[in-house]
Amino acid sequence: MGYRGTQDRRQGNSIRILLADDETSLRLMLTRVLERQGWLVTAADDGQSAIDAWPEGGESYDVVILDMQMPDFNGAEVYDVLSQRQPPARFMFITGYMGWQPWERIVASNMPILLKPFKPTELVAKIKQMLGA
Repeated sequence: MGYRGTQDRRQGNSIRILLADDETSLRLMLTRVLERQGWLVTAADDGQSAIDAWPEGGESYDVVILDMQMPDFNGAEVYDVLSQRQPPARFMFITGYMGWQPWERIVASNMPILLKPFKPTELVAKIKQMLGA
């Protein structure tokens, strides 16, 4: 398991995004979509890799996108760890299933949620909204 960071700083854009989803084809497609926006993307294939991608004291992310159901740590558990990092990032959750306990807390918090399947343009629009762009 692991994560991959891009090195491209197109047009001087410094928006950093951490994307965690264990579904390989979706993760790769979303990474490409986000990179086309000029954003720097670190893609993690499970919860632990997402946590490892942002170590305590490490460079912060502007947006963190977490799948709710992943091996080892689910999106809510990863959020609990990463939301303590400084400065705080904006969090968004993606999921195909909302009917379980950890999810209820996320829904109640009013954080952005996209239900799978969603269009890549919906994800980009939601991120831009979160960034105030």
